Amino acid sequence: MFLTQESQDAQEYLIERGMIDAKQLEPQRAESVPIAVQARAAGLCIRAGVRVRNSGLAAAGQQHRDTSLGDFVAKCASADHQATVGEECDVIRAALSGTSLVESLTSVAEATLLDAADTFEDSTAGWCLENTARNFRPVERWRADMAGEFVMLPRGGTADHSDVAANVARYRGVDRYAKQLVVGEEDLLGDRLELILSAVRWIVRGALRLRPRLVCSLLLSNPTLADGNALFDFSSHGNDFSGAGSALGVPGLTQAMTALAKQCGTDSQGKAFPLDLHGAYIVVPESLRLTGLSLVESLGGVASGLTVRSDSRLDLGVTNPISGETHEGSATRWYLAAPASSASGIEVVYLNNRRQPTLRKSALTDGQWGFCWSFKHDVGAGVLDYRGLVRNAGV
Repeated sequence: MFLTQESQDAQEYLIERGMIDAKQLEPQRAESVPIAVQARAAGLCIRAGVRVRNSGLAAAGQQHRDTSLGDFVAKCASADHQATVGEECDVIRAALSGTSLVESLTSVAEATLLDAADTFEDSTAGWCLENTARNFRPVERWRADMAGEFVMLPRGGTADHSDVAANVARYRGVDRYAKQLVVGEEDLLGDRLELILSAVRWIVRGALRLRPRLVCSLLLSNPTLADGNALFDFSSHGNDFSGAGSALGVPGLTQAMTALAKQCGTDSQGKAFPLDLHGAYIVVPESLRLTGLSLVESLGGVASGLTVRSDSRLDLGVTNPISGETHEGSATRWYLAAPASSASGIEVVYLNNRRQPTLRKSALTDGQWGFCWSFKHDVGAGVLDYRGLVRNAGV
């Protein structure tokens, strides 16, 4: 409606965000809701503190920012040529029989979804790869050393072949997660707009938390990789340190950064070559957040090229959303990660590049008055390579 069709800019914004598919747009959605109703829906957004991205409707909505949900329901019923006389519950049922009410409130919910996503702080941003999948099958990706080193090509010679099969990492891929929110007659009758949109925000945040939950599950579970060794293994991978020297400080950081920089690939002739990795993200439990920030500041702040990412799951532990298995956290353990652009460490994958949850509306049945919003989020995560990560026990 007013967020997806009335404004071309807003429509392109939603497509870019993965909220809607350009091939599946409802061409008549805006036209099915009168502009007066759209303006009042914008007023509901403003009343609830939700950003209206269409500038024209944002201006029009200002004069309707004090509109009650009951008045809005009556306006929708009138716009759909439904009865607006009788008890308030009769007007609500009349509005639910039309299209304007559900379409308008769904657009308000979509705007709330975008706001919630915009303000979500993701502890895995920057150091986890992001990719897309076209289906729910297991994912295959090339590892960092797939191409090997370039060698001089003699005249008349043939180029070396990259051994793709030997350098492929595989993991589970995308899974679907979903939740429903029912908006019933009693919610509309009680003018529970803020409560309804608050529920939308929490559902969206729950969906977006899936990414750090999956990634932290991988960090804390230390899974076995295709080479038969754990992700973090000092003897085989050179990326796991313990003892006093692994505490978060200049000595510990130097040790971790050196280990990361020494990681090598292997070319087609079995020769090692450096991957030119450098530590850019210090990933810490919340108990070490201030320690990490102080350390980075002492090294020059932004100029140091280091960023601190903190996550309470690394303190408290996390339950894997797929298996239900719980992995214990630690108040002292921290990690150093190379930037996602230079290392294939942990990858997060989305179905068809939709990086935010999506919602759709549906009607209630069996004599129920109201409607339902169904939220889904298609996401997965897996380890591609150990060489972009270093674990430090801190003790």
